[in-house]
Parts: sequence; C-alpha cells; structure tokens
Amino acid sequence: MSRSLQLGVRARGTAPTEFRRDPDAQLLWVHATSQPRLLALRYIAQRLMADRDDLEVIATYDPAQFLPSNDPTPEFAAILPLPINGNSSGRNAIIAARPDVGLWTGGNLNGTAIRNVADTGTHLLLLDAEAQGFRNRKRRWFSDPQQEALLRFDRALTSTRDQASLLRRAGLPGERIEISGPLRETPCPPDCPDEEVVDVSQELAGRPVWLAAFAHPDEFGYVVTAHRNAVRHAHRLLLVIVLEGRHYLDDVTALLEGMTLRHAVWHLGDPIDDQTQVLVADDPEDLGLWYRISPQTFLGHSLISGQGGRDPLDAAALGSAVMHGPNIGAWAEAYQMLTKAGAGQLVPNGNVLGMQVTRLIAPDIAATMALAGWDVATKGAELTERVVRLVQGHLDAESVDHAPA
Repeated sequence: MSRSLQLGVRARGTAPTEFRRDPDAQLLWVHATSQPRLLALRYIAQRLMADRDDLEVIATYDPAQFLPSNDPTPEFAAILPLPINGNSSGRNAIIAARPDVGLWTGGNLNGTAIRNVADTGTHLLLLDAEAQGFRNRKRRWFSDPQQEALLRFDRALTSTRDQASLLRRAGLPGERIEISGPLRETPCPPDCPDEEVVDVSQELAGRPVWLAAFAHPDEFGYVVTAHRNAVRHAHRLLLVIVLEGRHYLDDVTALLEGMTLRHAVWHLGDPIDDQTQVLVADDPEDLGLWYRISPQTFLGHSLISGQGGRDPLDAAALGSAVMHGPNIGAWAEAYQMLTKAGAGQLVPNGNVLGMQVTRLIAPDIAATMALAGWDVATKGAELTERVVRLVQGHLDAESVDHAPA
C-alpha cells in the first residue's frame, strides 16, 4: 500500500494542516500534551531535520488538554488534533501514515492510536512521563487500556525515581526506563563567527550596548524614547535595533531622524563612531552577533497585546539578559523560568522601558542575569541530546532495513 497520503484535517495554528507523505521519506510522529512540550518537540524536530534531509515530522495534540498557539511551526508538516477518547480523523491519519518513530509526551495515553501505530512497526518513545498523566477518574494508576498501551513503548524517559517506580509497577521492564531531566525547549541560537564578534567589539571600543530585537512597529516609539532617556545617564550607550525585515527600515530611520538621534545602518556598512547613538540592522540573522555582544536585550512583540511575544531562550543562551512586556503568549513558561532565576525582567509598559535599561546596564547586574539565563537556557540540553540520539538510532536502523538489496 502506498504511504503517500493527502490529509486535510483542520487544526488551530499556522502549521500546514494538509499532509502528503513522501513515500521515499522517513516520518517522525510527535504528540504534545501541553504547549511547552510542543515547543520542546519542535526543537527536537528542528535538530533532526537539520541532519536528515529526508525526514518529515507530523505533530498531534489533544484539544481537551490545550490548543496550539498561532506561532509559526515550519518544522511540522501538519498539526492534527488527536482526542484521547473516540474516533478521530487525526488518529486515523497517524495510523494510516505508518510513522517510523513516535514520541509521546507526558501521559494521557491514547490507547487505540498507540496500539495500532505500534502494530505497524513504529518505534515508540515516552518522554517526560509523569504520574498525573496516568491517573484515571477512579484515582487508580493505569486503566487496562493505558497499561496495554504503555507496554508498547520501546523506552520511557521520566524525571524522578518515583515516576520510574510507577512505570515498573505497571509492568514496563526496568531496562526500558531512564531517569532524565524534564523535557524543556532547548534553544538553537543563531551562529556567528568568533572573529566577527571580536572585530565588532573592538570597533565599539568598550561602549555599553543594549539590543531591541523583533520590535513591532507599534513599539518603535517606546524603544527609541527609552534610549533617549537612558543616554542621559549613560552618554556612550548604543542602542542596536534588529528588525524582522527590511520593509520596516524606512519607518525606523524616519523616527530616529525626527527625534534627532544619530544613527547608522548595518547593511550599508555605515561606520559606528562615538557619535552614533543607534545602529539599525534589518536581518534577524544578525542576532547571532548582537545577542553575544549586548548584555541586555528587549524582546519585542510583547508590549502590544495580541502579538504573542518571541522566544527568549536564544538570547539567554548567548549571554544576554532579557527584558519583555506582558504579552508573551506561547513563551510564557520560558519567560517565567528566566524571571524566577533572576535572568528576566518584566517591563509592564513602554513608559518604564528606559528606566529598566538604565538599571540593567550596570555591569554587575547584567553579568549576574546573563549567567542565570544561560543556566536556564541550557538545562534541557542533555535530555534533548539523548532523545535526538535515540531517534537517530531508530531511523538509521529503518534506513538499513529498507535499503535495496
């Protein structure tokens, strides 16, 4: 039977909901039981797809548990609803697609989908297994269908010894269980040659720098006003604005000229001298450089409601303390972790942004926040690497098994 399918299941979000499996490609299926887990799975998919040109990834979720955010998810060929109970087009689509490997997170096992997919030869891994996801309405651990589905997993990764004991009591052999950290989104920050970082740092000659990344057009005024207020206390302070695209360049430069702030445009090669107050870059790929140089970053699309914020972990992983507004959407858990660790700072509105910049520019404060942010951003890396290795091993084995004689 052909494994090329045309699916048209509608799902909330911007990922495609039409899926056509390439018969020559391998397929990874991932199931998320929360928005943070979906973000973590997205990064795992990103890592795997960077190494395997022939890999497709399809994601599912239970709409009774959460609805995916509207943030772009280009790593997924589709995001389909997979309710835990009852028949569904999402469940039928996954079973018919016959994925090579499946990753299920948390608990709340869909016994029918898991058993039927396992029967097609899919290798199944359970990630972030937790007791809450296995408690049924009568407060017993594991209903019979859940227990049967659990035994179909090749390996289960859980974060505590208690959870591991629960899985063993349910009949999962101990050699299939690993104790690991919790599943978290792990950043994949943009790269930048070390030589460029050194060259630009030398050009700046020790000037203090702060960065505004992904600012929404309605936030430009807040950012520029904040800088004009901050330079009253730190006269050599340089603001770097990295735009989401060149189409915003005219708006920003017009605003800077109207406020009589001397500026340079990065892609034009304008020099950064002592008189330059603002540097404008119009390509997000430049963030690999500026996250490394700027001790603090304001992440935009967060002061304006309905914009959903931007992922803060790239900045934190590269040593930049994070400032943000209250509208952070799907990234709320990541921002909360940074704030709890002392690596993030909420800016309640645009009017106080300048005061926060002035406070956080102090080298001792910025350094402490940057170190805490790096610790948060890299905590999930070990588990992520383990999952990537496990999936790669199964995919490699599948490639060998299906290779022409």
